[in-house]
Amino acid sequence: MNWLNVALADLGMPSTEKIEPSQFPDELFELYSVPSFSNGLPEIVKGAEIKSSKQCVQPGDVLLCKIVPHLNRVWTVAPVSARRQIASTEWIVVRSPECKSSYLCYALTSPFFRTLFLEEVSGVGGSLMRARPAGVAQIEVPLAPADEQHRIVTKIDSLFARSSRARDELAHIPKLIERYRQAVLEGAFKDCTTSPAPLDDVVESTFYGPRIASEAYVDDGIPTLRTTDIGSYGRLAPKSPPKVNVSGDELMKWGFQDGDLMVTRTGATIGKCALYEETFGPALPSAYLIRVRLRKKIADPKYVLLFLLSPSGQKQLLAGRTAVAQPNINATAICSLRLPIPELAVQRQIVQKAEAFISAIDLIFPHADGALALLGRLDQSILDKAFTGKLVPQDPADEPASKLLERIQAARVAAPKAKRGRGAKGARDHGQS
Repeated sequence: MNWLNVALADLGMPSTEKIEPSQFPDELFELYSVPSFSNGLPEIVKGAEIKSSKQCVQPGDVLLCKIVPHLNRVWTVAPVSARRQIASTEWIVVRSPECKSSYLCYALTSPFFRTLFLEEVSGVGGSLMRARPAGVAQIEVPLAPADEQHRIVTKIDSLFARSSRARDELAHIPKLIERYRQAVLEGAFKDCTTSPAPLDDVVESTFYGPRIASEAYVDDGIPTLRTTDIGSYGRLAPKSPPKVNVSGDELMKWGFQDGDLMVTRTGATIGKCALYEETFGPALPSAYLIRVRLRKKIADPKYVLLFLLSPSGQKQLLAGRTAVAQPNINATAICSLRLPIPELAVQRQIVQKAEAFISAIDLIFPHADGALALLGRLDQSILDKAFTGKLVPQDPADEPASKLLERIQAARVAAPKAKRGRGAKGARDHGQS
């Protein structure tokens, strides 16, 4: 294979010119900050708003982020801009005009490089961890002939475009699933010929979650379920609910019983519902929940829950909100909801059919998540093949990588050295734009 392994320092890690943008308060800069990397675009910001020293960069420079190095952040400076291009000093600048910038960018993103890169990390953790530029400079990168670099980049771009389209398609799946779930819930009641009646006809009692004194909260007590413990589609998904010390009489009065419903009565998640089942163990409703206990001889709790979760049920719940700064719904409004209440056997048939459909829908999520994970591994595999010479055919007629390295080294020798000033001359050259 007509390649060379070349240290980053030999490809080009220049000592960049530093600048204090605040000395040019009215000038607009094109700033490659670390936070703006996630947006894919540099910030356009006035010098007056930039409080720290930056480094001057050039079109085609490849930026390798040294802070929080486990995040794979590699960026290429855009073509010539009308504004001065500057970057955070948290970027290591790789400048090798004789190499294709996109080739270097992909190389620094590839698995082989990231493994070596993480070996050059120091710091105690989190944002205090940084890659050491001196160590990074000695990491060797596969240098392909110039023409082969072009073929590699073209192939990677093509394959990544396909995987990007696949990600976009997979991103639509949760919305499609949600629409299908809503259709299932709405359709579950369409064939029910029973005339709608108030929910109050099947309610045994309602109870507002109690406000419990702060001294009653303990490490080992009875969980108090909150809105945040209600998962999707009426399922309980406890997230370390707080626990309280209550008496046996209080637990009997306040606690949930098997088949009780809980409805959020205030805030942004008003109308969120769930079903309590005794397998969870003893629990209380928090102050922002209303406990609804049904007459189970004539109403299946799962049937009522399905209706409350359906578009018709949610529409009625939200219509019952009081118009105050903090929207609320009360037990009276909940009990006034109208729904068809057929025979118990019919209710259970509706529940069984709807749950079967929803269970089938739920199986799609793991497959979609798995497909996304596979796409991530596929991209890494593409990069791995690209920089081991296995992605595109090699052409014996290509100029050897050794010749390219000679030109790189000659260009480095001829390149002007970075200025040590603070950028005052640059302001006169560029003007105050």
